[in-house]
Amino acid sequence: FHSKQEALKWARLIEVQLEQGTYIDESPKNPIKSDISFANAAEKYLETHAIHKANYRSESGILRILSKRWNDRKLLSIAKQDVAHLKNDLYKLGRASSTINHYLNAISQLFKLANNEWGHIIPNPVEGISRALEPVGRMKRLLPSDEELLLYYCKQSCCKHLAQIVSVATETGMRCGEILSMRWEDVDFINRR
Repeated sequence: FHSKQEALKWARLIEVQLEQGTYIDESPKNPIKSDISFANAAEKYLETHAIHKANYRSESGILRILSKRWNDRKLLSIAKQDVAHLKNDLYKLGRASSTINHYLNAISQLFKLANNEWGHIIPNPVEGISRALEPVGRMKRLLPSDEELLLYYCKQSCCKHLAQIVSVATETGMRCGEILSMRWEDVDFINRR
């Protein structure tokens, strides 16, 4: 810089960009491949990393939705404001807190992989954004007398197999759809599964 004033002006500008998550270090030593789009990074992540995860279907759905939202934007251009707007939009759509957190986690995992394994130096836009507060889960235990009463009324119901369905549900914790779609080949009597 030619003067201290120029240097201070530049420093203030960089500090603002860092706070907003829009700073791009274009110095030659920075290995950023700034041409990768969010959509391409998401596809690469899904093909190489997410495919091995148990939540692949939900994570791939989330990343494909985000790829459409951030169509041709560069991975580097996704800032905290974009994630904050996404979070607000999901709230407005009535999405559950856990769903919003799944979105934030998917974005964060993508950026971590880009930094740790792909050689990028990109600020993670999810860092510093608070997760949605999830409600405390319900925990209801039936007393033996309550279970007897429940089964008594199930037997009085017009639904012929309701008592058996409720018995299986209370013993296994299975959901209604799982019980109703169950077939004999799904039951393993030897291993009690």
